[in-house]
Amino acid sequence: MNERIRIGKRALPVALLAAGVLVTALPAQTRPKMGTAPAASTIPPRPERLKFPPLTYDAPVPADYRVPLKSGPVAYVVPDKELPLVNVVVYARAGQYLVPAGKEGLADLAGYLLARGGTKSKTAEELEERLAFLAAQLNSSVGETQGTASLNLLSKDLDEGFAILREVLTSPRFQDDKIALRKDQILQEMKQRNDESAAIESRERGFLAFGDEFFANRYPTDASVKGISN
Repeated sequence: MNERIRIGKRALPVALLAAGVLVTALPAQTRPKMGTAPAASTIPPRPERLKFPPLTYDAPVPADYRVPLKSGPVAYVVPDKELPLVNVVVYARAGQYLVPAGKEGLADLAGYLLARGGTKSKTAEELEERLAFLAAQLNSSVGETQGTASLNLLSKDLDEGFAILREVLTSPRFQDDKIALRKDQILQEMKQRNDESAAIESRERGFLAFGDEFFANRYPTDASVKGISN
């Protein structure tokens, strides 16, 4: 056994030498390539000279996804089977422009609490717990000229999700303790209005462009926020 090992060790350098001679003896066309760099002529000297294939994009036709509902509103249903999720967004004709004078802050308060203040059949805590169990995300807001409510959840829970969303939109609770909490948050935000110069400049630009009575320039005050109730 030991003798065969010694013979193998002596024969190894000879075998490697023979293999090296064989490789160098091959024609240039059949030698293995160790890696080649791209020709310098294929790389343009300036970035703006780079050429790319033309981009072809076929824009979707909205009419293909338009679904009129029996109750009147129009829905756009766009399938996406990449993940088993459904994302629903509801747009409403609402906003700060509908808020009467002296009630500034009402749009923000209503939009925030719509999805967080409970419903007719569920307290705010019960609604939050059920959404967490479904791993669903429910959000709502009201801006200057538009209100939105959105729901994201697994497709298998869509029926229950629609039921929750419908009750949120048609029978919101606006729980008193949640109203008080949000009012405190708005009052705290008011104290920080002048912390950044950009916020001051934005407000003043709006006053100069549209005047003090323009709906977007009517900001919440301490009195208007405290005067809002359920």
